[in-house]
Amino acid sequence: MVDRVFTTIYAFRHRLWLLVILFPMLLLTGYYLFIATDRYVSESKVVLQRSGDLGAQLGGISLPFLGNLGGSSREEALQLIAFIHSADLFQRLDARFKLTEEFSQGLDIGNRLPPWETSVDVLELYRKRVALDYDERSGVLTVRTQFNSPERARSINEAILAEAEKFVNELSHRAAREQLAFASEELASAKKALDAAKENLIAFQNREGLLDPAASAEAGARIVQELEGQLAAKEVELKTLSSMLQESAPQIVALKNVIAGIKAQIKAERARLASNQGNPLNRTAARYLELKTLVDFHADVYKVALAATEKTRIEAARKIKTLAVLASPQTPDAAEYPRRALQALSGWLLGLLVLYGLIRLALEIIEDHRD
Repeated sequence: MVDRVFTTIYAFRHRLWLLVILFPMLLLTGYYLFIATDRYVSESKVVLQRSGDLGAQLGGISLPFLGNLGGSSREEALQLIAFIHSADLFQRLDARFKLTEEFSQGLDIGNRLPPWETSVDVLELYRKRVALDYDERSGVLTVRTQFNSPERARSINEAILAEAEKFVNELSHRAAREQLAFASEELASAKKALDAAKENLIAFQNREGLLDPAASAEAGARIVQELEGQLAAKEVELKTLSSMLQESAPQIVALKNVIAGIKAQIKAERARLASNQGNPLNRTAARYLELKTLVDFHADVYKVALAATEKTRIEAARKIKTLAVLASPQTPDAAEYPRRALQALSGWLLGLLVLYGLIRLALEIIEDHRD
């Protein structure tokens, strides 16, 4: 049986090109002429830019995107690409444009889903129909959508840009909100600690009946110094009078009484300022200074937190990204795919000639074997 087949093939070896080249070429040509579905391509170009960029000025015309064409980070662009090719976005577009239905229709088996399609197959075909090209040097992302009609290609491209803009806004605003929320929490915590320290200080002042015990202690020390100065003067005066008058003289007695009063006053003032018993003013002043230091410390912390919150707010607003459209999607005038003549020719050159060469080689081997 095998020999008969080889004999038949060998008998028709001179007409082999009709079977191997002409017939497949006719099939391929018929496919591209009558079966292959036209696919129209709509293209748009977008770039991520910071909302805080002032932009560039060119001839008095503001061009905001020129100030930051290369400023968008690669990570953010990759996140945007992943979102556009994600299953979530495909499901939204599929619900609106019936993409799965389009992918499953028609006789063009090369560009449609098989009957046993899976969700992975559908998503893979969607990613082929939505081509993304990111230029890392300029930061420009090119979005090319190819579908069966010019209007659908443009409409789907516009829908993708709208969803991408929502994604970028939500992503950047979410990061800004998280940063600002953290700074606000720190500010609220610092404000709470400052208020508590103030309340403790006010309660202490009310309990002690002193606005500033430290100042009162300083004033008491000055009073003691003044009394000591008066005491020294009176003692000098007493010595002077004692040299001239008797001890029982009224002036001497009166001056001694004054000196005794001054000494008693000095003792009382010193006891009020510092003592091992009771609640002297130095202890009160020390406690006051401790509470006052805490208030000052928390006030400084609050100032730092307030400045940090404002800085975070400004920085977060400056880092918010927006999606700038450099080239809006247009309705294509003609189908870009399939490239019928080129693909038919390349298929013939790369496929049929190789197959013909292999069969010819097999026939030569058979012929040599029979000889």
